[in-house]
Amino acid sequence: MAHSPKTPAGWQQPLCPWQFDSEPGGNLEPALKLDSPGSSRVVGVITKDHKLAFLPIYAVTPWLLEGNDSVAAASEPALDAAGRTILLFMLERLK
Repeated sequence: MAHSPKTPAGWQQPLCPWQFDSEPGGNLEPALKLDSPGSSRVVGVITKDHKLAFLPIYAVTPWLLEGNDSVAAASEPALDAAGRTILLFMLERLK
């Protein structure tokens, strides 16, 4: 992550506490992982039949995953390149 989701505007913090078991088997396939030194967490999944998917809100929140200094227009949020890539990847898998 390029920026922390812990912003001063508390109600706007795009936090998501869920992570998923990455063990094979079961009905879920990993779709998005967060990797850091010594740790890897599955935070996005899709069902094996590709009918349902889950992404954490921070995966598509502008500014968090990119190194830009600010959101272009706070009153008109739009996907940044990272969020667009993640969302399109997941939508393609749902087909």
